[in-house]
Amino acid sequence: GAGGIGQEIARLCKPFGLEITGVDPKPIKSKYFDKIIEPDKLINTAKTSDIIVTTVMHTPETHFMFDLNFFKNLKSNSIFINIGRGKTTVLNDLVYAIKNNLISGAGLDVFEEEPLPANHELWRTPGVIITPHVALMDSDEVITNRRYEILKQNIKLFQEDKPLHNIVDKEKWY
Repeated sequence: GAGGIGQEIARLCKPFGLEITGVDPKPIKSKYFDKIIEPDKLINTAKTSDIIVTTVMHTPETHFMFDLNFFKNLKSNSIFINIGRGKTTVLNDLVYAIKNNLISGAGLDVFEEEPLPANHELWRTPGVIITPHVALMDSDEVITNRRYEILKQNIKLFQEDKPLHNIVDKEKWY
């Protein structure tokens, strides 16, 4: 994703000299991404990626988009990280991909079902780091400040009878 969270990840990774590609259906500009591609180009870009960090929101279009077919297209030394939404990733397919060396490992902060059931195979899968949906905890001030800035801007725009920012399109789920 190339939204707020994705841009923060890109900003933090940039000093390490990584080539960073964002994915977004809308054309956006960001100084932290080397390029931004549309979602239908993701699979081709992922084939050459070492690390995939997903911050994608859950919508009907993104439901279980990271499945066995996706993992089969990655490099065997790729690492998959999901800090977005759990229902974008088929966890049993991810376990299969790791155990069969389709990818080398994963970092997961979100799951199809939360909390992750104690008997889920991910707990016993080597190469997996699991956190309890806390990826943004230390960014709380940044996120909160961003929310207040949007609210403050929208109040001014509303008073001026201008279009507001971040209006939810219920058809798209965001």
